[in-house]
Amino acid sequence: FDENFRDAAFEDTELAYRWALKGRESIFRPAAVCFHDHAYATIDPFLRRQRAAGRSVRLAVRKHPRMFARTVLQPAAVGVLFAARHAARTILQRPRQQDSWDLRTRYAFLRGFFEG
Repeated sequence: FDENFRDAAFEDTELAYRWALKGRESIFRPAAVCFHDHAYATIDPFLRRQRAAGRSVRLAVRKHPRMFARTVLQPAAVGVLFAARHAARTILQRPRQQDSWDLRTRYAFLRGFFEG
């Protein structure tokens, strides 16, 4: 892993990207299991993690500008669509908490990305 990634976020994706640039292949193994212990009692620790992920993606995009579209533009575009859906549900007085949380996590990610 590149030690310039100060948070445990996106360093594995950046490594896989470098492998792919060298012609190496990533193999999907459905039987492979990886356990992560990310227990969140509230959304706030997860929002901090998303900010850290945004910072890490910024570093990866600086190293590999071609990653920008898939790691920043595409999720941001989906976020715009989700925001429109959330607004429509709110106007119809049927907002969903998970929509609000999704938008908050996307915002935290983008905030981390732009803060660098």
